[in-house]
Amino acid sequence: EDGKTQSRYFVQRDLNKELELFNKENAPYYFEKKYNTEVFDPAMKARREKLKNYRLSDFDDIRAEKRAVLEKHKEEYSVKYNEINEKIKAKMKVLDDGLQELIAKKRGLIQQQSTISDEIRNLDYQYKNWVNFMEELNKRK
Repeated sequence: EDGKTQSRYFVQRDLNKELELFNKENAPYYFEKKYNTEVFDPAMKARREKLKNYRLSDFDDIRAEKRAVLEKHKEEYSVKYNEINEKIKAKMKVLDDGLQELIAKKRGLIQQQSTISDEIRNLDYQYKNWVNFMEELNKRK
């Protein structure tokens, strides 16, 4: 983009930043931690306070809802993660293919440059021979 040469590693790393950011914000571990803080723990606390004398089974519905929410999030997270990852792979493939094309063109240009250099050397050699020949001719006159 800015005209600087970058290695494949740095390009891949930059593209992976989107995936890393998504992961930091949406990974199941972080989601569960946030869910516990905002939903699960307050619901459990409210139920405990409401019931005073309670059994563990009194919280089964809250736990079941948590499991369902976490499972749904995990599935959605996995789908989105794979979408982003595939987008990155596609972008890298386009860049790799473009790079291979540029490498091939560069090789062609180097070959042309070599051919031109050979021709210049040949012409220079022929010119020097012609000059020497002309000098010899002039001396004989």
